[in-house]
Amino acid sequence: DLSRGCSSADIVNVATIAAMQKNRS
Repeated sequence: DLSRGCSSADIVNVATIAAMQKNRS
Protein backbone atom coordinates (compact mmCIF):
# COMPACT_ATOMS: atom_id res chain seq x y z
CA ASP A 1 0.00 0.00 0.00
CA LEU A 2 0.98 3.65 -0.37
CA SER A 3 1.14 4.32 3.37
CA ARG A 4 3.31 1.22 3.73
CA GLY A 5 5.80 2.55 1.17
CA CYS A 6 5.84 5.90 2.94
CA SER A 7 6.57 4.18 6.24
CA SER A 8 9.42 2.19 4.69
CA ALA A 9 10.91 5.35 3.20
CA ASP A 10 10.69 7.09 6.58
CA ILE A 11 12.48 4.19 8.27
CA VAL A 12 15.23 4.26 5.64
CA ASN A 13 15.61 8.03 6.01
CA VAL A 14 15.86 7.78 9.81
CA ALA A 15 18.46 5.02 9.52
CA THR A 16 20.47 7.06 7.00
CA ILE A 17 20.38 10.19 9.18
CA ALA A 18 21.41 8.14 12.23
CA ALA A 19 24.38 6.72 10.32
CA MET A 20 25.41 10.20 9.17
CA GLN A 21 25.26 11.54 12.74
CA LYS A 22 27.30 8.54 13.93
CA ASN A 23 30.01 9.36 11.37
CA ARG A 24 29.93 13.00 12.51
CA SER A 25 30.80 12.16 16.12
